Amino acid sequence: MSATLYSRELLRWSAELYKWPIDDDVLLRDTMRAEPCGSAVTIAIETEGQGTISRFGMDVKACAFGQASAAIMAHYIVGQSAQHINAMSEALSSLLAGADAMDADGIYAKWPEFHLLAAAAPHSARHAAIMLPYKTILNLLNSHI
Repeated sequence: MSATLYSRELLRWSAELYKWPIDDDVLLRDTMRAEPCGSAVTIAIETEGQGTISRFGMDVKACAFGQASAAIMAHYIVGQSAQHINAMSEALSSLLAGADAMDADGIYAKWPEFHLLAAAAPHSARHAAIMLPYKTILNLLNSHI
């Protein structure tokens, strides 16, 4: 892969995962695996009110793109609703499919670090790992809240 694909900023984000450990007392958890790459994400959350995330932790076993995707999501997740997370997941999926970021509901204005993940758009083998954190948290929210 090219050096541009794995930018310093992307690698810096992929190294940020330690900031979101899973606390033992957080009971709502889900683990999902992406096939065929084998990436795995475990997410633990607590919610309040109408399903707004109040606590968040994760354990990620993925490539640099999967790790960076998870860290970017974690950076913004507390205080967000399932609807917002779903909208960002859909926008990211569109971005990876080649949509213009500004057409994807102003995605860069909301979570500007997504531009790092856009570099993987032509590399479909990376898409499952990038989307896995979003699929995992949405699955968790939909099945427990």
